[in-house]
Amino acid sequence: MKEKYGDRFMGYFNVSAKANVNMTELLDSILSTAKSLPNMNETVPRSYHNLRNKIKVSAAERYLLTRRFAPLAPIARSIRA
Repeated sequence: MKEKYGDRFMGYFNVSAKANVNMTELLDSILSTAKSLPNMNETVPRSYHNLRNKIKVSAAERYLLTRRFAPLAPIARSIRA
């Protein structure tokens, strides 16, 4: 498994949910690994937030340009025809 998955492979756990064997250890390991990942202290990763804001601004700019030049739309359509 280590050869196939490299650093993403964290190890094996012999568990049984039915017999409740090693479930606490597995859960502790999962939580520990998750806490060590980047962006875990952020509700939404900053990069997603920044991208979302850029998209919002871009959409707002397109909307304003469309509204601003709406009176010219008939002229533009006649030129294209």
